[in-house]
Amino acid sequence: MRKLLLRSFQSPGDVVMLTAAVRDLHLSHPGGFQTDVRTSADALWQHNPYITPLKEGSAGTETLDMHYPLVHGSNRRPYHFIHGYAQFLEQRLSLSIPLSDFRGDVRLSEEEKSAPCPGVELGVPERFWIIVAGGKYDFTAKWWNPTSAQQVVDHFQGRVAFVQTGEQGHWHTPLKGVVNLIGKTKLRDFIRLMYHAEGVLCPVTFAMHLAAAVETKPGRGKNRPCVVVAGGREPSHWEAYTHHQYISTNGMLSCCLDGGCWKSRCQLVGDGDAKDRNDVCTSPVQVSPDLRIPQCMDMISSQDVIRRIEMYYQGGGMNLSANCERRNEVHSTGFLACDKSREVGATSPKSTDTAIQTAPPATVRPQPIRPTSPAKLAQTLLIEFRHGLGDAVQFTSVLKHLKQVHPDWQVDVAALRGKHSAYHGLCRKVLVLNEESINKSAYSQVYQLDWHECGTAHGDWPSTKPSRCLLEVFGITPMPELCRYEIQQRETRREAARAALASYCPAGPLSSGRFPSVLIHYQGNTSGDRKDLPHDLIRDVCEVVIKAGYVPIILDWDRRSSLIDNVKIFNPDADHELWGGRRTGDAETLTALIEASSLMIGVDSGPLHAAGATSTPAIGVWTQHHPVHFFDLAENVTHMVPGDHEKNAAGRPALDYFSKHYKHHVYKQLYIELPALTQSLLTGDDFEQLANKRFLCQLTSKGFTERYYYEHRLAGLDYLNFGDWQRQYGRWLVQSLNWKGRRVLEVGCACGSILRGLGEAGAVVQGVEINEYMVRLGRDKWPDMAPLLHICDAVNLHLFADGEWEGIHSSQVAEHWKPKLVPHILEELHRVTAPGGIFFCALDTEELFARQGRTMETEDPTHVCIKPLAWWHEQLSATGWQVCTDEFQPLLNDHQESFLKRYDWDWFCARRQP
Repeated sequence: MRKLLLRSFQSPGDVVMLTAAVRDLHLSHPGGFQTDVRTSADALWQHNPYITPLKEGSAGTETLDMHYPLVHGSNRRPYHFIHGYAQFLEQRLSLSIPLSDFRGDVRLSEEEKSAPCPGVELGVPERFWIIVAGGKYDFTAKWWNPTSAQQVVDHFQGRVAFVQTGEQGHWHTPLKGVVNLIGKTKLRDFIRLMYHAEGVLCPVTFAMHLAAAVETKPGRGKNRPCVVVAGGREPSHWEAYTHHQYISTNGMLSCCLDGGCWKSRCQLVGDGDAKDRNDVCTSPVQVSPDLRIPQCMDMISSQDVIRRIEMYYQGGGMNLSANCERRNEVHSTGFLACDKSREVGATSPKSTDTAIQTAPPATVRPQPIRPTSPAKLAQTLLIEFRHGLGDAVQFTSVLKHLKQVHPDWQVDVAALRGKHSAYHGLCRKVLVLNEESINKSAYSQVYQLDWHECGTAHGDWPSTKPSRCLLEVFGITPMPELCRYEIQQRETRREAARAALASYCPAGPLSSGRFPSVLIHYQGNTSGDRKDLPHDLIRDVCEVVIKAGYVPIILDWDRRSSLIDNVKIFNPDADHELWGGRRTGDAETLTALIEASSLMIGVDSGPLHAAGATSTPAIGVWTQHHPVHFFDLAENVTHMVPGDHEKNAAGRPALDYFSKHYKHHVYKQLYIELPALTQSLLTGDDFEQLANKRFLCQLTSKGFTERYYYEHRLAGLDYLNFGDWQRQYGRWLVQSLNWKGRRVLEVGCACGSILRGLGEAGAVVQGVEINEYMVRLGRDKWPDMAPLLHICDAVNLHLFADGEWEGIHSSQVAEHWKPKLVPHILEELHRVTAPGGIFFCALDTEELFARQGRTMETEDPTHVCIKPLAWWHEQLSATGWQVCTDEFQPLLNDHQESFLKRYDWDWFCARRQP
């Protein structure tokens, strides 16, 4: 009999799928296996007859890290999630595991079934539906509009009771008219709550899998009704159960035509996770000033959901409650189950008291206030716009507002040649200044628009030139949904742009339809000292582009760039036929050129603004201007802003708006982060890993001296920095390892910033560090910590008595220890740690290097101890430590501020044995 220990620390919904694989393994091969599990949701395995306690690492026990690679073909292959783990086991064990039941395998004891329903004391009734009206911050692309959820609850008020659930620390807007159990049910309680629930309303989440996996109460149907607001993120066949009402928009939007888009975020979180930069919904809808959701989710109305719930009651196929004993019996829910004359849509005048109504309240969407002008404006307008390309693109936002607010106005625009083409389709007629004769007397009013910068900090819309123009000139309150650029491209311009790109990219377009071209514009015509980027930085970017298999094309009509060789780095210069002999860029053509390319990189100038009118991924690099004042909303543009960008904004309201509504990345070292972000967008490689590689290549110091500190600071890592990162890290460890009030020693504390975070979180801390210079910096910056920072080598902790510490912390330090000294260091740590004390260590290992593609040739020269994790386990065991990583993995992984979910780290926990 083979002994298998299966490990998976994915979300609870994934673990439900693993329960099915374990069940089917035993049913298809009875007596062939003993199985135990290590997962992030141990409560799902209680009372499971297929689990046998096994000790990891014991003789004859095989440990398998479980995965479901089948998901990567989910848009092409007709499989459900429930097949994922089973097929993985089939491949690893070389045997067949057929699916026995289309649901997970979550068991309850007879005592649990007979116990009162969780939340009874809070008002949970006998019959109710569970409603999940939120989700995790990791996957904001699954969120639905809480206003729509509230409308569903309101529609069924007095007839269907809803119990709202959700995990504390996730995003769950409390609804009115429900029993609120948000944060009030542990996992096992939630399983019991599901047993009592008649139905479930939720997005694609743990609750839908549990709704299928948990048996129903006696007297109800075999299958529990579940309405899933799914949208287009996942292909429906991968998630949907046969008896669920799964509301999908697959095939209805360009982003999910062939299945799911699998994007992670729509509402940006600002947590530093790469999902905020590289994995964002391409079709967002701003449903309120503080919330945007995917268009695929916004398309699903409250009426759609109400209708699906109604159908369960009308059809009776799910046997939601006891069968009618007579045709006109009214169930306790208030629904008429059998009286056909009083079903939805019936004309009986009495049906309005109890029957479900077909028309729910109309979706309420917040609308901005639109003040009227003191005097009635003219009906026929000429607007003269004599400004540059970037301003011209921004002005399209003003025209969109005029078109919506005053559709009866007849607006003509006169603009300079090349800028004029931005306005086709946005006004009645476009005229070219200095080239066409304009009869101004034919207009009721003529505007010669100044285009002043906006020095006001607005909190409800971008604080840009278009916003100031709308407010001061036309008396219109800016509407965020219209604070976006639009340039229509005629087919002739599209063809010309693609022909030009084909000459630079002879292999033709990629499978996406875009050419493998990266457009770069890094020197503008005005305010160069506040915008332009240096040539050597762009040289590095071009090298990254070429190495990734793409073609760099620099937009430079004035021949200022020395990088262009027209062999590897190209330029459609002023004489190129694209520009029609005008020797300068044209708005429409430029937009078509960007739309057909794979990436655009620009500064605060015309081409970057034109990129905002496309769907092409773009990077906007800002040095001294702030995008909230010079660029309107565009979800395809990632704005790189410096660490001190706040000083460039007019005030806090504007900064708050920027933080919530602009896709952005705050950089510390542009020479590292711009090439890394470029490579990440082109290849899909993790940005943090790429930036780390470039960072490490700059380090040369071989000793722990002043030079070591300054090299790292110049490369973007300042050990003297203290802020939210250190505070969150401290809370995560102290709460997960139960270190509050306990004595914790940090080994390799640098300047003391992490030590400060651990202390603020409640640990009683001191730290040791071999770099005297960094200790002095920490003592000077934080005088209150001076007595806590010690200059001491970890191999000889002579300052401390035996068993003095209850916890040891070390992060990114162990790789600096000389391998021959590691046994002595571990013995010394063992000596100063109390029996039962926990040693947490995050470190670089051979496995981490392999995952991240790192080599010693480009590594920090002080990283002299890069060993396999198993080597460290051996060293720990030999010096009196017991490795207990598995014990703490769920606690560290499931914490709401877990750093294991943010970063690719290797680490271990070890307990000091007596």
